[in-house]
Amino acid sequence: MKKSLLVLGALLTLSAYAAPKFTISGPKKDVVEKDGVYIVTPTTKTRVQLVAEKKIPVYFNAEIEIIAEVSGAGNIELGAHMYDKTATWKNGISSKMIRVDAEETETVKRTLKIEKEGIAMVLPYISVHSGTVKVESLAMSVKGGLTADTLADAPKLANWEYVSYSRAMKCAEADGGVSILTGKGQLTEFSSKQIASKDGDQYKFSGEFTGKGSLSFGLHMYNNRRVWQGTVWGQVKLNGKSGELPTLTVKTIKGKQPTLFVTPVFRVNSASDITCKNVSVEKVK
Repeated sequence: MKKSLLVLGALLTLSAYAAPKFTISGPKKDVVEKDGVYIVTPTTKTRVQLVAEKKIPVYFNAEIEIIAEVSGAGNIELGAHMYDKTATWKNGISSKMIRVDAEETETVKRTLKIEKEGIAMVLPYISVHSGTVKVESLAMSVKGGLTADTLADAPKLANWEYVSYSRAMKCAEADGGVSILTGKGQLTEFSSKQIASKDGDQYKFSGEFTGKGSLSFGLHMYNNRRVWQGTVWGQVKLNGKSGELPTLTVKTIKGKQPTLFVTPVFRVNSASDITCKNVSVEKVK
């Protein structure tokens, strides 16, 4: 039997559990959990709803895809409870009724749009209205987000590459640049080509940054064998349009080997909504 899966974060990658944990809305006696599968049989006209336990960040006009692995025979809906930034419930959205009629597990998907302003997070759910339905997994993704699976196809920024651990709720083209929206605990990092360098060299970052949040600019330092020796950082808070960007000086960290190469990087930090355009870095000394 498959391990049940539940997407539990804005990073939006699936995490495996022995059994997903749900809050049950409706008659709890109508739900039996066995070996990671929830068997739901409504015995009254009241639907039974399995709701994920952890809220997932979203944004206005986002499209969310809710995915369930189910079998059996019955009628279900896929949906999400919506909350504002204070975690106050603001109603929900759901699919039309879906008929399940499958002896073997099948995957059911529905895309919903967050059309209510002020929504900051959602809780995905599956509602069983009639019949007997086995629920093996429930997952949710925010379309257009940045994950390990979407990095290769994400919008490009000239002369920069995404670092593998980059994550964002939204990553979209924006007038020749890239618009990044990060949730709590997320960041998106871009790196440029490695440059031969030494202590005392200075590099100046430039570019057009608009929006709200914070940016970090750095130089990853490497020795003659290109082994990482640490990073020097500068940070810019943004509320509108950026002004002067930092000039960073290469300085080998005490106890580390001499720096002979650097890789310029910059980050859109957590909880930021920033558009990046025409970003470059040059040696000034």
